[in-house]
Amino acid sequence: MKLYIQTEPEFAASLWYASLLHGLSEEARRKRYELCFLSEDADPDTAFGTDRRLLIVIATSIHKLHRQLAVLRAHQVDVLLINITSVYGAHGIHTLTMDYEEATGRSLAYLTGCGKSAPALFCIHPDSGSDIRKANAFLAHGYPESHIFWNSDGLSACCDAFFSRIDGLDAVLCANDIAVLGLMRRLRESGVRVPEDLFVSGSGNLLVGRLCHPTLTTSDLDYYQMGRKTVGVWQHLE
Repeated sequence: MKLYIQTEPEFAASLWYASLLHGLSEEARRKRYELCFLSEDADPDTAFGTDRRLLIVIATSIHKLHRQLAVLRAHQVDVLLINITSVYGAHGIHTLTMDYEEATGRSLAYLTGCGKSAPALFCIHPDSGSDIRKANAFLAHGYPESHIFWNSDGLSACCDAFFSRIDGLDAVLCANDIAVLGLMRRLRESGVRVPEDLFVSGSGNLLVGRLCHPTLTTSDLDYYQMGRKTVGVWQHLE
């Protein structure tokens, strides 16, 4: 049997995607399923042949997803969304995602336990479904929107905005691995000591946290297991 999958090329090199795909591929191979990747412009009427129209969509972009779902619904394709939720509550749209709200809340609780009362949330992309959920969790815990640093124009511009308002901040929770590495470099170049002057926390991958110096506290999101679970949910829907 074939698992039809569609992804966004923009994050093909990211660690979370590589880990997710690793788990998905291993589980599919164990169950003797074939992975069939469809391009974004694939014609659903010809791509599925006589197979059931059930598509795994691994995505982050909110706006792209809404356009994509409109096309898929028009062609009567059932969708299993991975790593993103949809405003569509329609029949035929299913979701498997991380609990980013809980992960963000636990990270903030850890910072509070370390005596940090003025954290920032760094490098939140306005078109990322997972990032928006992190931002909403940050606000729900009572922190001001002014402490959210948006990645609208690239990591460098986000760092510039952060340094312009760094006074009064005692910790920073980074949205992803690349943000951690970029910010740590800028802090080091600027003479800001971690963790003495600013406590830095990561999100998504323990390996990246261990590669940093000093090592970082990081919430580890198990995308490998998420990949394995994807096959199980697909099997249930099939």
